Amino acid sequence: MAIHHPYQRHFICPPGAKLTDASSLLLQEGQIGIYDVEGEQDENGLKALTSFAGCPKDEQRYVIRVGVHDKVKSRDSNDKNYSTPSFALNEIIDVYASAPKKTEISVDEVIFGYNGIDDSTAIKANKGDRIPVKIKLSGRPFELLGYPYGEVVIEDYIIIEGCPGLPGACDEECNPCETVDLLPAILSFIERVKSQPISGGGHVGDYVEITPIHSCTNEPEKAIVEENMNFYCLEACDTGDAYALMLLKAQYPGLDIKRVDRKLSMTKYQVMKKGAVPDPYKQTLASILKGCDECPSGTSEVKGGYIYAVILPDEGADLSGSLSSLGTGKKVGQDKSDGMYVVTATKKLTKAEIDAFVEDNPTSTVTFVSKVNAMCSNADVTSINWSACGSCKVSKEAYMITLPDDECGNSALAELKEAFPNMNIKDYGSAGGCQHSFKGEVYTNMVCDDCGPIFRDFYVSKAPEGYRGRNWKRLGAVATDGTVVDPLPKLCKCGVKFKAIDYMVAPFDCLLDKMVFEEGSVRISVQGGYPDEQREAVSTYFTPIHTEYKSHWAPRTHVGYELLGFEKEQRQYFDFRTTHGKYMERVFTNEETRIDLLSQYADFSVTIQPRFYSNGFGRKMDDPITYHFHVPYGQHEGVQELMDLLASAAGIKPCKI
Repeated sequence: MAIHHPYQRHFICPPGAKLTDASSLLLQEGQIGIYDVEGEQDENGLKALTSFAGCPKDEQRYVIRVGVHDKVKSRDSNDKNYSTPSFALNEIIDVYASAPKKTEISVDEVIFGYNGIDDSTAIKANKGDRIPVKIKLSGRPFELLGYPYGEVVIEDYIIIEGCPGLPGACDEECNPCETVDLLPAILSFIERVKSQPISGGGHVGDYVEITPIHSCTNEPEKAIVEENMNFYCLEACDTGDAYALMLLKAQYPGLDIKRVDRKLSMTKYQVMKKGAVPDPYKQTLASILKGCDECPSGTSEVKGGYIYAVILPDEGADLSGSLSSLGTGKKVGQDKSDGMYVVTATKKLTKAEIDAFVEDNPTSTVTFVSKVNAMCSNADVTSINWSACGSCKVSKEAYMITLPDDECGNSALAELKEAFPNMNIKDYGSAGGCQHSFKGEVYTNMVCDDCGPIFRDFYVSKAPEGYRGRNWKRLGAVATDGTVVDPLPKLCKCGVKFKAIDYMVAPFDCLLDKMVFEEGSVRISVQGGYPDEQREAVSTYFTPIHTEYKSHWAPRTHVGYELLGFEKEQRQYFDFRTTHGKYMERVFTNEETRIDLLSQYADFSVTIQPRFYSNGFGRKMDDPITYHFHVPYGQHEGVQELMDLLASAAGIKPCKI
C-alpha cells in the first residue's frame, strides 16, 4: 500500500439515505447514485444505474457518488458531491456490514448475599453481630468531582440488635442463640448507604440502585395500601434549554417535570403523578416586536403603551370599569380589601390626571411601571399530548405526634392540620395530661416491578418535620382496612442487590470543541463479612459474604459520537479543507455536523482493489481502498440495497444486518 494513499474512506449518510436514479447533477443530500463514467449523459449529467444486468465485469468503469449539502466554493475547496474513484466490477473484493448488537449499555449489577436460588448464599448472623461491608464505586463522574483515582469507598455495617447486657449472657426474655430476623437490619443498612453524601453534590443513591433480596416464610397477615404512581412522557420541538423547561412547567403548577432526553431538535420530558394523564401542552410561537409595517400574516397586533400599577379599595369587587379615566384597566389580584389592577394608557399620564383620580378614589395609589412596545402576537397553538411511559407503586405509613393543649384546654388538631395541609391528620388514642396525640399519614418511596418478587424493594417513608419541639414517631404501614400494621415479613433469607445507574453527557454542536461525550455507568465492587478489627473479649464477625455479578459494565457500540473524526476526515479528503474550529464559522460554511451523537449507526463497507500499471515498468500495482457508509441503524435499508447490488454484480457473498 502506498504511503500517500490512505486505506480507509468514510461517507456519513443521513437517516434514510437511499439508492437513487437521479442524474449526477441532480444528486441531493441523502441520495446515493452509481454512474458509468463513460455512460449516457444529458443536460443533467450522467444517468444513474439501478442494475448491472448485462454489464461486463472488467471493461466498464463506475463511480459511486453521495449527495451532500450545499457547500461554499472557494479557491481551496469545491462544491462537488462526494465520489469514489472509478472501478470495475471485478475490482470489488469484499462487501461487509457491521451493526450494534444492543441498544443499551450494560451496567454492573452485583448480588451480595442471597442470590434468590441457592440457600447457602444467604447472609447468616446471630444477635449482636456487626457485619462489615466495604463498597467501592468508581467511574468518570467521581473523577470530575475530585475523588483520587475516581474512586469512592464506603464502609458500613449490617447491625443486628443484640440482647441487653454482656454478649452471650443469658436472659429469660432474650435468647442470643435464637434465629435472627435479618430483614430490618438489611433495610436499615440500605438506607444508610443510599443516603451517604457524595462530595460535590448528591448521594450514593443517585449513582447506584440498592434494593433488598428476600425470600420469606412468614408473610404479613394484612395487605397494605398500594397506589399507582404513573409516569407520563412528552416530546416537543424546542430549544431544549432551561427556558424551554420553564415554559412547560408554567402550564403545570405543582408538577415536577424533568428533561430526560434530547435528540436533534426534539426534547423528551417526563412527569410523575397520581391519576390521569396531564392535559395537553399548549405550545405557542413567540411574539415579535411590531415595527413600522403591519403585523405578519397569522399574527395579531397587541397595542403598546404606558403601564401603571393601581391599588384601589374594592372590598373584593372588580372595579376595572372605574379606571377608564386613566386607560384600559384589568384586575390582577386582591390584598385584603384592596384590589390590584394593571392599567395600560396610550400616553403617559400627567400629575394632574393622577391627582384627579386619587381625589375621586381616596387611599388609592397610581404607580408608573414601564413603557411597552406594540407586539405582533402569534395565535397559532400546537397541542402536544402526554403519553403513559410506565408506573410504580407507593404506599402509606402512619406517624404519631403528641402536642400540649392550649391555655384554654383546646386540642391542637386544627393548628396541626394547618401546619401540614398535605397530610391526613386525625386524633389518635385518648387525651391525657393536658395533651392530645395525633396520627398522620405520609407516602413512601416508589417501588417498581423487577424480574422476580424476591428483588422487590420495600416501602420506606421519611418522618415529617418536627413541630413545636416535638418529633413524629413511626407507627407502621397503613393496611387496606385502615389499621396500622408491621409490613415486613419474617424469617427471611436475605441479600442486597447493587445496580449501577447509567449517565450521559452529550454536547450540542456549538460545544463539540469544549465538551466531551461521556456515556457510561458507575463500576461497583462489594465485599463483606471480613473482620475489620480484632477485639479481645468480644467476638468478631468473620464469615465472608457471597458476592456474584449478574452483569458487567459494557458500552454501546457504533455510537454517532465516534464518527465525528471520520466526518472531519471526509471533509478534508473530499472538500480539500479542514473543519472550522469555531461554531459561528461552521454555521456560515454549512459545516455543522450531520451526526446524531446519541444514535447508533450501521457500518457498511465495500473494498475496491483498482489495478493499474506502475510508472512505465509494465508491472501492475494493487492498492485496495475500503469505503465505509455510516447510516443510522434502523434507517439503513437504502444503503443495504446499494451493498446488495454491488455484491451481486461482483459475484461475492452479500452482507446482511
